[in-house]
Amino acid sequence: MSRLRLIVAMAIALVLVLPATALAATYDVSGTVTDKEGAPVAGAEVTILVEGTDQILSTTSDASGAWALQLDVEPGAVLEINGKGPTTSTEPDADGCITTTTVSGQLEVTIPAEGPADPVALTLDRAISGTVCSATGTPDTDPDLTPPPTDTIASATGSGGNASLLLVAGLVAFIGATVAFSTTRRTHRR
Repeated sequence: MSRLRLIVAMAIALVLVLPATALAATYDVSGTVTDKEGAPVAGAEVTILVEGTDQILSTTSDASGAWALQLDVEPGAVLEINGKGPTTSTEPDADGCITTTTVSGQLEVTIPAEGPADPVALTLDRAISGTVCSATGTPDTDPDLTPPPTDTIASATGSGGNASLLLVAGLVAFIGATVAFSTTRRTHRR
């Protein structure tokens, strides 16, 4: 086999062995984050997961809701784009309850075979809410009933408290007997 054929065969083998990410191109992926009404969301966290890889990138939207990232992907790659808006909390209501809400959104985008990626319009259309009420709120029960106190220490009752005391007393007696016995044996040896 001539040297030229050997070099060509090695070059083809090298190209076939290279991982797909080595053949990937750099794409600018950008877009805007909006709420359900179409208003831009500033400070939203945007995360992109390239499906089939371990590539995860994230950024934050600016004051106009715009964001941009550069990705090294192949044409036809599928991107899972997730967005999470800033968390908002209400003031305590009459019962001392505070509601916290976080909005989020998700969509999938495919990188085109040719040309740049289209701008992504991510809408935060899902809300997750939670309510926490203060411990001093009054329960919705009979106003004539008084709840039991919750800030007291229960006293030890039954044989459990006495058993501990007996165990400690037995241990002290054993130590005292051991010390007395060892002192007595030393004096008899001399």
